Amino acid sequence: MAEGSAEEPHVSVPDVTRALALEAFVWNTSPVALCTGMVFGGGLGLRHAIGQGGLFLGGRAAFGSTSEATAQWNLTHLHGVAAASGGFELRAGAGLLRGELGVGAMGIRQIGRRQQYERLKATGIGDLERDGWSFGPLVFLELGASVVFYEPWRVFVQLGPGFTVQQVSGSAASRWILQSGLGVGRAF
Repeated sequence: MAEGSAEEPHVSVPDVTRALALEAFVWNTSPVALCTGMVFGGGLGLRHAIGQGGLFLGGRAAFGSTSEATAQWNLTHLHGVAAASGGFELRAGAGLLRGELGVGAMGIRQIGRRQQYERLKATGIGDLERDGWSFGPLVFLELGASVVFYEPWRVFVQLGPGFTVQQVSGSAASRWILQSGLGVGRAF
């Protein structure tokens, strides 16, 4: 961290060698099994620096939901992610540039009810609800940037593609998804 003089105000220079960083973020991703919408939620991440060169290992957990209505169904999908990752951070002025590769699991819970559920239930019609789970692998690659606004605090943005395989509504789905996050982190 650089200290400024009266002529030059205090300037924070990010330290890529800090051993630990905790991050909280707003997370969104494209839905795996629905045709429209975006999954919105949040998550927590933890990163640990390896040596002095900006390499790190980390992990994250995120949770979000999305809904879609068709002519027959109201569907809600809950998405959860648990992943381990590794990557690098490079100092760039008062910020950091980051690249990250991760592997983990994505879980999806589908909750569905037929349109006009109450009326159809009163008439005794069956097949009114749909409920299911799916767990599958997730691989992702993200690029990001962060700016130190008050050492050791920083704000960051990250974006990148992911790939998952899920079994939703009785059929296997291999999907490319796009994930993004906006958050705040603290280095220790």
